Amino acid sequence: MYHALRLWYTIPMDRFIAEIKRAMVAEGVTITELARRAQTHRTYLHRVFAGSCSPSLAWCHRVADAVGVEVIIRRKERTPVDGSVD
Repeated sequence: MYHALRLWYTIPMDRFIAEIKRAMVAEGVTITELARRAQTHRTYLHRVFAGSCSPSLAWCHRVADAVGVEVIIRRKERTPVDGSVD
């Protein structure tokens, strides 16, 4: 029997988008060129930049890699509801 592993993550999208745009300007990359490099659709990039959709983590990695931005994933420590420590 196989069990699915769900990975829950939150990406501060406003920060991610700001870094991608900064890198685009630094490299002189247009949104069309970014879409080509990241193998995605230009219209989807526009939607993500506008905040109207939530991309996958894999998609974020592809876009970041296309302009030389490193995505670092850190585990967030969780505090139990009752405040106790395991």
